[in-house]
This record gives sequence, structure tokens and C-alpha cells, in this order.
Amino acid sequence: MTLWKLSDDWLRNHTSPDLVYTVVLRLDSPDITQRVWQQFEDRVVDGAEVGGGPEGHPTVLWGGAYLELVGDREIEAGSGGEDALDSLNYAINELLANAIASADVSTRIKVVSAARQLVKD
Repeated sequence: MTLWKLSDDWLRNHTSPDLVYTVVLRLDSPDITQRVWQQFEDRVVDGAEVGGGPEGHPTVLWGGAYLELVGDREIEAGSGGEDALDSLNYAINELLANAIASADVSTRIKVVSAARQLVKD
């Protein structure tokens, strides 16, 4: 299941490992969002780690990407580094898609925001 399509612009312009990408996705309802998120808390999914993020929100870490529950209907996906786009795509279209399928729910996915930012240490 493809929940999100990587933009050609991001693919063409991923020119630095200092670029960080975030995508916020909105599900249909708080109940559906909680049922989907519960899939991460109930079991380890594809080597992902479940914990708390820097803002205290529930977070799933996988490789160089993360999924974070940022609202009652919103899940943020983010990644940075050289393989940022591959990791972001996997986090959304594999980890999150599998959690939705495992939750046995039907939901529309709306992209609320998509951002690319240059971050230097």
C-alpha cells in the first residue's frame, strides 16, 4: 500500500546529508489513529524501537527514520542523512502501512505538511 509518494523535486534536490525531511500525515479519526499506533506498542515491527521522542510524544525509531504521534489524528515521519529519502519512504509506506493493515482499519491518509530543511551541526 502506498500512503505517500516521494516528490521528484525532493529526489532531484537531495544534494546534502545535512537535509532533514518531515511529513505529517492525518488519519480519519482519533480512534483509528490510536488503533494504528497500538500496533507499534503491542509488538516490535521490522526491528523498530518504540519509545518517547524529544517532545515526549510516542515515537517509533527505525534506522535513520522515525514516526511520531504528534496529535490525536497526526503522525509525523522524519529522516535525515544520506539515505534520508529511502528511510522516510520505508517508514511511511512500509512501517506505517503495515501498522494500518494490522489494525484492520480503513482510513484515508492526508498529507498535512511536507518540509525539507538544511540542518548543520
